[in-house]
Amino acid sequence: MTGDTLLGYNLDMSYCGRREFLMEMTGACLLGGCSSPKARKPLLAKGNWEPSVWAELNTLIARNRGNPDAYAVFDFDNTTAIGDISNVCQWRMLEILAFKADFSVALKSGIPAGYHSRVDAMAKLLPSLRSLNESVRVETDAWRALATGYWTLYRDLLNECGTEVGYPWIGHLFAGYTSMEYQAFAKSAAQQMLSRRSGLWQVPYVPDRFPRGFALTTEARDLFRALREAGIRPYIVSASNRELVLGMLDPIFGLEVAPDCAFGYRLRQDAAGRYLPSYDESWTRPQAHGKVTIIRTQIAPRHHGAEPVLTAGDSMGDYNMFTEFPKLQAALIYNRNPNRGPLADLIRGAPGDCPKILVQGRDAASGCLIPSHRSQELS
Repeated sequence: MTGDTLLGYNLDMSYCGRREFLMEMTGACLLGGCSSPKARKPLLAKGNWEPSVWAELNTLIARNRGNPDAYAVFDFDNTTAIGDISNVCQWRMLEILAFKADFSVALKSGIPAGYHSRVDAMAKLLPSLRSLNESVRVETDAWRALATGYWTLYRDLLNECGTEVGYPWIGHLFAGYTSMEYQAFAKSAAQQMLSRRSGLWQVPYVPDRFPRGFALTTEARDLFRALREAGIRPYIVSASNRELVLGMLDPIFGLEVAPDCAFGYRLRQDAAGRYLPSYDESWTRPQAHGKVTIIRTQIAPRHHGAEPVLTAGDSMGDYNMFTEFPKLQAALIYNRNPNRGPLADLIRGAPGDCPKILVQGRDAASGCLIPSHRSQELS
């Protein structure tokens, strides 16, 4: 034992963290579990975790190890990954123009008529763009006009009509795809983006809120591994379409979350299993309080009604997961430096109790976590 570690645990933590650590060690000894230092080695690699976040996550994992009703719920975009898989797939679709349904019909579906002329303007650009190879196409003024028109329309739908319109609408690009085709597209788009570079960057001709890029951190993979090995089942509840998340659960990405543990937006399907440009209203929308509803109705019954021990997210769409479960042991917030609002207040008030708020920083441009509560976001 050194001055700052005990059996592999970092003791440079808050009073509460030390107290819980000592309680766990005492309990382990009473059960005869402290005979081997190796048995108390932290399950979670330190990596680039903020030190107190790393310590608290190890404590939570050790506390719940072997409990069959313990589970954790993660957002996907900007939580499990750095970046947004929906945005990755939208960018890729605009590059390769692999539409299977009529572009105008699909993108006009479900949005107010006042926006239809903007869809028509984009549709007029498609014939000439389709005649070009991708490498040439994406360098043209016409393609930049298509990208600008599309992302500006998406921004305006979110701002003026809300996420209940904007989030399902982005799936309309994939009308005509089957579930397996949609998943394969997500896998391919993510691989293609990761092959370019890891991290996020701004594109000058589209709104700043839609950067390009994507990254999967070693810390995210290791956290899922540590939870699984402790018998704590990880779930993903995402505001992206479920098929996009399922594409990211391909073994090549190393997340190892079971497909039946993934929830997201769902489009309606025709008799042949092809997606329609319309949201499946039989499914709860996985956004804000909807995420809590999914956890309570779809996940908790698998665990005898238990609440999650850990929730993780990055935005107001996850806020309800952080605040509406009285027995939640920790809420992990990936800090995107919000300036105001309830989430910013939650971050500023950390660490709190019941649940504990764990704030983790990242470097968006490099696609890495950083050992800090604050993040380095894109300017």
